[in-house]
Amino acid sequence: MGRGWYHKALDVPEAWRGKKVLVEFEGVYMNSHVWLDEHFIGLHPYGYTSFIYDLTPYLKYGKQNLLRVMVDNGQPGEQPLVFRLRHLPPRPAVDL
Repeated sequence: MGRGWYHKALDVPEAWRGKKVLVEFEGVYMNSHVWLDEHFIGLHPYGYTSFIYDLTPYLKYGKQNLLRVMVDNGQPGEQPLVFRLRHLPPRPAVDL
């Protein structure tokens, strides 16, 4: 197989406006490309290491947003994996 897609619908309430919204991947095997709706968020080239993306600048508040992850482990016949995806609680936009 080598390449696969993961999709997750995120309902983003208006109450999150003005807060920082992060998503954490505790592991993806491997070479993940992440989008929120039409916005490319980032590339994480490694497997089995955690990483966090800030979704705040790309969110559509009061609507459903689509998080998409393309995983390419470069090895035909092996299943690409996304595991332990966590939505971190929205927090104040300013860190002290």
